[in-house]
Amino acid sequence: MKTTINAISLAIILLIMQGKAICQAQQSDTTSINAMQKLEALQGKWSGSGWHQMGRDDKHQINQTEHVYTKLGGLLLVIDGLGKDPKTGEEVFAAYGVIHYAPEKGMYQFNAYTKEGRHTLASAKLEDNTLTWWFDTPQGATIKYIVKFTSDTWVEDGFYSPDGNQWYPFFHMDLKKL
Repeated sequence: MKTTINAISLAIILLIMQGKAICQAQQSDTTSINAMQKLEALQGKWSGSGWHQMGRDDKHQINQTEHVYTKLGGLLLVIDGLGKDPKTGEEVFAAYGVIHYAPEKGMYQFNAYTKEGRHTLASAKLEDNTLTWWFDTPQGATIKYIVKFTSDTWVEDGFYSPDGNQWYPFFHMDLKKL
C-alpha cells in the first residue's frame, strides 16, 4: 500500500513538473513570436543601391536586393541578400542571415553567413524602427550595422571600430520595398 502511494505521489509530481515545463516553453514561444512580430515591416522583396569600402580603398558601388521572409511560424526571420556590380552585373556580395529572439537573453541574435564561407553569431537590439546588430572580430575590433526601416524603406549603414570608441563607415545601402 505504501509503495502504491509513493508511486502515485511520484507520478503526480512528474505531471506537475511536465506541465510547468510545457507552460514555460509556450511562454517562451509567445515572447519570441511577439518580439519577432516587431520586425514584420522587413518582410518582402527589396531593391536599391549602396556601396562598400575596405580600409582606405575606393568605395565600390553595388546594386543590392534582399528577400526577407519568416520560417517556423514566425520564430525565424530569414534575410537573403545579393549585391551586384552595377556596370557588369557580376555578383560581388551574397549573404544569408537568420534572426531569432532569445528570450533567455532578452535580445535578438543574428546568424549571418557569406558566400566566402564566413559565419558570425551577432547580437542585435531593436529600438523603434532601428535594428542594430554587432559582433566582435577575432582581432578584437567590433563591426556594427544599423538598419533603419519603415514599411517601404530600408537604410543600412555598417561601421568598423578597432577600439569601441572611433567608428569608421564601410558600408551603406538604401532600399525600397518592391
